[in-house]
Amino acid sequence: MTTSITNVGAGHYLPTSLTEVRQMWLEVKAVFPDGEEQVLGRHDFGTVLKDAEGNAPVELWDAVDFESDDRIPPRETVTDTFDFTMPADGEAEIQAALYYRSCSEEMAEGAGVDVPTTTM
Repeated sequence: MTTSITNVGAGHYLPTSLTEVRQMWLEVKAVFPDGEEQVLGRHDFGTVLKDAEGNAPVELWDAVDFESDDRIPPRETVTDTFDFTMPADGEAEIQAALYYRSCSEEMAEGAGVDVPTTTM
């Protein structure tokens, strides 16, 4: 299965700003007639920061550059391919969803706040 995500509505990279905190990911799964689900793959979007010695990942206050930048630029498309062997009876629905969260569940729990996951 091939998925393509195009950043058509934002004039900035997605996710934006504190990408070491914000989370955005694509999840592809198979749903079988009995309701069972199987995750086929996931693509996490964001950045990894590095310090002056090249160590990564590091905290924001120690960062001098990016180790990697896997965000979606404005008006550009990112394509992923996920392999899956259909069951012999050929019955499975393949679903893809792009999710966004302003911070990790662990960070929200530590701060004592709820953080919703938005399906984009």
